[in-house]
Amino acid sequence: ANTKATVMALENNPVDILSHPGLFFQVDIEEVARACVKHEVFFEINCGHHHPSLEDVRIALEAGVDIIINSDAHFCDTVGMMEYGSKLVEKLGIPLERVVNRRGGKEGWIGKRRRTKCS
Repeated sequence: ANTKATVMALENNPVDILSHPGLFFQVDIEEVARACVKHEVFFEINCGHHHPSLEDVRIALEAGVDIIINSDAHFCDTVGMMEYGSKLVEKLGIPLERVVNRRGGKEGWIGKRRRTKCS
């Protein structure tokens, strides 16, 4: 039920990033990742919760999803703490072009996404 609800949310809403997939409720990571690819949604590595696991990120990457690393800061002293995500990128050998906030041209991407998703 959680997987279906997540996929439906991606299908029916202008979502850019799926935050902490599977953290608070179990989902089929592969199915959710395929939906992210289909709907051009980035799959988050959440450094605040150290989530998802290395294996879940591997599954998502194999499905073809691009990722975004987020500190999930709730306090000013944790803004930008991205070590967990950086370590996963390194361990998995993820090309930087697959990590949205590690590649250039973000400003153009944000403007384009806003125009296409919200029109």
